[in-house]
Amino acid sequence: MKKQLIDLVMVGADRIAGNGDTANKIGTYSLAVLARHHGIPFYVAAPLSTFDFTLNDGSQIPVEERNPEEVTGLYGQKTEVLLLDEPTTGLDNNTKTKLIQVIKSLSISLIAVSHEFDFLEAATNKIYTLEDGKIHMDKEVYLHHHEHAHIMGRQPHRHI
Repeated sequence: MKKQLIDLVMVGADRIAGNGDTANKIGTYSLAVLARHHGIPFYVAAPLSTFDFTLNDGSQIPVEERNPEEVTGLYGQKTEVLLLDEPTTGLDNNTKTKLIQVIKSLSISLIAVSHEFDFLEAATNKIYTLEDGKIHMDKEVYLHHHEHAHIMGRQPHRHI
């Protein structure tokens, strides 16, 4: 959209109120906002069965409430693991500090893939390094490889 390579945006709708307000899946609203921002035409394509003329406007469209277990569990089991891939990329120090506080307040296991040792050390109890298909639980291994990679002018290995 930013490069003006999109001619139009067309989405479906779950329900359309009498005044034309629509309801659809998560993500449709942000597409509409982006399309408007970039001056791209936005269309809703939906069958007549989607219209509900008993509803005056979108505020009367019932929002589907999911069972919390559908989004907090996996195969019926409550998940207790959080996976973060390079979670500090682009964050300022204040936001990193807040992220660390939130992570520490959770009673879950954290898997964080990061090149930022200070974040890993602050947010976790243990640091494991994956190297050549082997897992090491020694932060000295991490520090050694991180330092060696910078000396060699390349990105260090990813660490968990």
